[in-house]
Amino acid sequence: MAEEEERRGKPFGDDHPPPRRGRPKGARGRKTIVTQIANETHKVSIEGKPMRVRTVELVLRALEELASQGDLRAQKSCDRLEDKYGHKEQEGGLLVVPEQMPMHLYAKAVELHNRKVVQPDPPEDLN
Repeated sequence: MAEEEERRGKPFGDDHPPPRRGRPKGARGRKTIVTQIANETHKVSIEGKPMRVRTVELVLRALEELASQGDLRAQKSCDRLEDKYGHKEQEGGLLVVPEQMPMHLYAKAVELHNRKVVQPDPPEDLN
């Protein structure tokens, strides 16, 4: 067995390392490159005001402009991005505040609510 190994030789050793697989060290992947491009800032003029805007914001503004002009593909892209990333401020929920009402009407509304929710009417067959 040892003679056979010596005859064939070892395919890999200290002098001959195995070939590396995958991306070389230090090479950047597609996601890293796209993220870097998306976060680059550009000097632009929006509504006559000079601003510094990231690439991703410019792309979104262009998509929204096309969608507002009736481009269905742009609208679908906007909807897809909205579904995927959404607005952060929508995560907490909504606070619904009723309009102001006189105290006697508020007391009556609370009384009706409590009567139905806190102490529901018992079924008639128990009376």
